[in-house]
Amino acid sequence: MPLLHTHDHKQIYKFKLTFWCSLFFILLIGLAIDQISYNRAQASHRLLILSEVSSYKTQLESTLVSNIQLVRGLAVAVAAEPNLDQHRFAQIAAPLFETSSELRNIGGAPDMVIRMTYPLAGNEKAIGLNFLENKAQRADAIRARDNNEIVMAGPLTLVQGGEALIARVPVYLPPDKHFWGLLSVVLDIDKIYTKAGIYELEEHYDVAIQGRNGLGSQGEFFHGDPKILEHDPLSFSLTFQGGEWIIFVSPKAGWTPPSSAIWPLRLAIFTICGLLILAFLVFLKMLNRQLQNEKMLVTMSSLAKIGAWSFNLETQQVYWSDMTKEIFKYPLDEQPSWPKNLAYFKAGESRDTIKALVERAIKYGESYEVELEVINAQNQSVWVLVHGEAEIRNGRCVRIFGSLQNINTRKCIELENNKTALHNEALASLTVNSAVLTGNLKQSKAIITQSVCDALNVERASIWLFNDSKDQLQLFALHGQHAPDNTILQTWQQSELPHFFTAINHQAVICAPNTLSNELTTPLTEHYLAPLEIQSMLSASIPAGSGAIGIVCAEHCLHPRTWSRNEESFLIAVAAFN
Repeated sequence: MPLLHTHDHKQIYKFKLTFWCSLFFILLIGLAIDQISYNRAQASHRLLILSEVSSYKTQLESTLVSNIQLVRGLAVAVAAEPNLDQHRFAQIAAPLFETSSELRNIGGAPDMVIRMTYPLAGNEKAIGLNFLENKAQRADAIRARDNNEIVMAGPLTLVQGGEALIARVPVYLPPDKHFWGLLSVVLDIDKIYTKAGIYELEEHYDVAIQGRNGLGSQGEFFHGDPKILEHDPLSFSLTFQGGEWIIFVSPKAGWTPPSSAIWPLRLAIFTICGLLILAFLVFLKMLNRQLQNEKMLVTMSSLAKIGAWSFNLETQQVYWSDMTKEIFKYPLDEQPSWPKNLAYFKAGESRDTIKALVERAIKYGESYEVELEVINAQNQSVWVLVHGEAEIRNGRCVRIFGSLQNINTRKCIELENNKTALHNEALASLTVNSAVLTGNLKQSKAIITQSVCDALNVERASIWLFNDSKDQLQLFALHGQHAPDNTILQTWQQSELPHFFTAINHQAVICAPNTLSNELTTPLTEHYLAPLEIQSMLSASIPAGSGAIGIVCAEHCLHPRTWSRNEESFLIAVAAFN
């Protein structure tokens, strides 16, 4: 008996040793998986923040570029009237201040000496300033003259208070390119930050900007704390005529991903370890081994959202596990009927793909694994990973079976990230397009509307501009497969769309997932939406200094569509280019 007792003790000791070693090994693997999951969640969190912050960078760049384009237009006007006086200069410059709220003053310096300025009040002391004799401004003035390029200085602290950017714009007279002089433009940096939403962004993020005097990474920081570089910030390069800035952004709460992205896996690891301990105790007691094993498999299936399924080709019976029924929102106490035309799968690409795979599995016994969309009992689309195997008996397939995993959350994030990348690529192409940069809407309208169609995958895109009294929206440009004819409205009246016109002036974006039931768009049904089969519309106001001057519309046909926040941000950014 003592020998037997000793042998049993050794066996139990071996079992315990094996178990604890295995558990320790599993914990090491779990820690490694948790670290990988954490890194992925952090990368995904970073991408989401990148998508959110990109719109602010685009708005800041748009604000700078639009102000520079205004002044370039003034340079052309001055070149046409090189002998203008203070009165005439004020007449030409005044409209610019109505368009841009960021302008503080503009000075005209023929032969490098300031002779004119607008507004004159408060800037009288600047009259007579010779750039060639002023040490602080001589170098920038000569560089602008000799290189025929805009030179951006600052931001600088002004004597009268506040910070500002100062742009030196050279003016050359046609046709022999004779140098007339410089335009000195002062932009209020605080108003630029406000319009671009930088102060709003700083409510949740640390923001720093590098590149004083337009020197980019070679310049010093002029906004925010340079120590932001210690927190692995996102960086954006902002390029404009006259220089480059680098914008750094880091969340105030740090880069730690949300708990919902990391704790489910950790809980799963803890649960698995707990189940292993429970299974080991049950194994030692030799009680209910099979029951506990089945319980573990069911629990793990629930955690991973993996269900089982089978189709018996001889009896035409269908089996779904409880998890498969949960994925399809199907009653747990019933089994589904034999499918006709694989109607469980979404019509189109998903149904065509599974049909071909099932046919090959039955005919050749081939297994398959593919990501597809299914339609649950609530008529909702869900992404799943389908794995299928064929059971061959006497040379023919008698049953196909496999697993079904709910991957909807991961797949939706992946698709949204792909959309974000496509939106950023489209915005980048517009940013470098010469027609867009010149601010000539007539030349860039076709490019802008086509970019909206391609990036948002819509059938139509259009641009509508207000008339002078802002009681009409007139069709300015469109792109799409459904071309209008004589029965389609070319002008939208405020009297017929009062709520829509009000929304344009108070909202950056107007979202109508279903245009036929949306109170803002239903008045357009008879003469615009119905003839063109437009079911969903997303509109963004085109901003200007005195308010919206029109809208850019993305028009989706044939069926309603839900617009995402990233799609709204993209269209707002496109509208800012106009």
